[in-house]
Amino acid sequence: MGQPRFQPMPPINENYNTATNPIIRLAAGSIIAGLLISLNTTPMKTPQMTMPHHMKLSALIMTIMGLTLALELITMTNKSTKPSKTHTFSNLLMYFNTLIHRSLTLLNLKFSQNTATHLTDLIWYENIGPKWMTKSQTNPITTMSSQKGLIKIYLTSFLLSITMLLLT
Repeated sequence: MGQPRFQPMPPINENYNTATNPIIRLAAGSIIAGLLISLNTTPMKTPQMTMPHHMKLSALIMTIMGLTLALELITMTNKSTKPSKTHTFSNLLMYFNTLIHRSLTLLNLKFSQNTATHLTDLIWYENIGPKWMTKSQTNPITTMSSQKGLIKIYLTSFLLSITMLLLT
């Protein structure tokens, strides 16, 4: 097998030739292949070389509208406005929402944690206590109760085979 081609922790730079050269070859090959494919295939329908007038005008109108909006926003930053009141009804409601949201979430999480802990403890107590006793005793009970008097059959087959041997 030999030595590995790459280090276990590659350096964090993009000038690593063994990693970048395959990507460069792939990009160049796909560009050349795309050029060759587009040059060798003829289109089914001749493409329209210019845009209609309404599309050109709509692009021009949108550019002008964007320019005027940007200029308006620039002039609004130079205007000085009087500061707004800090203690208004809408500002104070912001803290109320945060307090209620956090307290309800915390209450919900604590309730869920208590429920999960209680259920886990209950399951462990049941599995260690009564359920474990029944599971551990079922094996010996079935072993003891499965003795059905098969010794008589074994002894008769043994005696039968011994008598057959003696008779022959």
